[in-house]
Amino acid sequence: MEKSIVSKILIVGCGLTGSVTANLIRHEASSNTEIWERGNNVGGRFYTYHSDTDPKFSVDFGAQYFTATLEFIRSQARPIFKLHRWQPLSFATTCSLFVNDGSSLRIYDELLDMDKLVPLGQKIENFRRLSEGKMNFVAPDGTDSLVKHFLDKADAKMCLDHEVTEINLKESEKVWEVKTSSGTVKEFDAVILTIPVPEVLKLKGNFHDLIQDDDTRIALEQVKYSSRFAVALLYKEPMKSIEELPWSMKYFPKDDTICFVSVDNRKRGRNSEIPSVLVHTAKKFFEDREWSEEEVKNHIVDYIKQILPELPEPTLTKCVKWPYSQVIDAYVDNPGCLVLNEYPCLICGGDSFTESNFNGCISSALRIVEELLKHVSIAISSKKAKHSEA
Repeated sequence: MEKSIVSKILIVGCGLTGSVTANLIRHEASSNTEIWERGNNVGGRFYTYHSDTDPKFSVDFGAQYFTATLEFIRSQARPIFKLHRWQPLSFATTCSLFVNDGSSLRIYDELLDMDKLVPLGQKIENFRRLSEGKMNFVAPDGTDSLVKHFLDKADAKMCLDHEVTEINLKESEKVWEVKTSSGTVKEFDAVILTIPVPEVLKLKGNFHDLIQDDDTRIALEQVKYSSRFAVALLYKEPMKSIEELPWSMKYFPKDDTICFVSVDNRKRGRNSEIPSVLVHTAKKFFEDREWSEEEVKNHIVDYIKQILPELPEPTLTKCVKWPYSQVIDAYVDNPGCLVLNEYPCLICGGDSFTESNFNGCISSALRIVEELLKHVSIAISSKKAKHSEA
């Protein structure tokens, strides 16, 4: 199969899948890769709020911790060779690979060595017992630090406040024309969508005409997510009553209003830092009625006082709405990604095609790059070529 040569690649969405995908592409060639994120911060559902006044004052709003099997971690110990440019990756071979400047490093090894991930040493109350061979990890610097770690190595142009609204195929030129809500219009040789499938289906453009197979369209329409709010109770100084709680995280499995509470600084093993308490609402709470952000904040603060009366009045409360919190029904057979068009290349990926956890996002990114390299050859920029000749 003849491959097209691409130099301009767009990744839509800057969560974990998008950042790892950009990083893997960077190790194939220094292409002109851009990442468009509709929000004003990176991380996606790995979002961490950081105070403008105190860098130690932060709270994870989305993902809280990560579970990995020891089998998956051990699989990274087997020999893996550096990827050769333009050769397709074997998913079985690369499911634990992360190449860094010609060296074969493994994702968990690298993150653990740099203390980006550490074993979770805190108690999770009402948590199901882990099966043998599984282990929990936490990001001490916040979950968005993992996304930023991969972005720092990706050498991609990051564009915040870029909400993609329309994607059109320009058949004669074999490029994708991508438009944003703010009026930006730009052409790309390949587009990778890492946003949830329900958001993909809401986009405008003639790319929908490419989904002609009824089974594919039905499978896309059947991808479903749970929804919730996240409310943070923020404090400006240490609080003894929070320090004395017998847990750092707790599930509320029979509660219709909240499902999870985390003492964020203690969860990360940073007991001396300014505390913050994060509350995730239950699925039923989100579905019961339409809530304004202010209503949610007031209701959750009042409710949490009833079940945890020892909590003091917060200095500040913040609320985030997660309409696509966790995938309930992923794309059939969890393929990791879906190629909607081969030339020019259009690929959908993310947790819609795996599962909503750390390993799912990594696996999707690896599958995306594997499929991308089956159909394209990434043109090397002049900067990369000069570096190689030196």
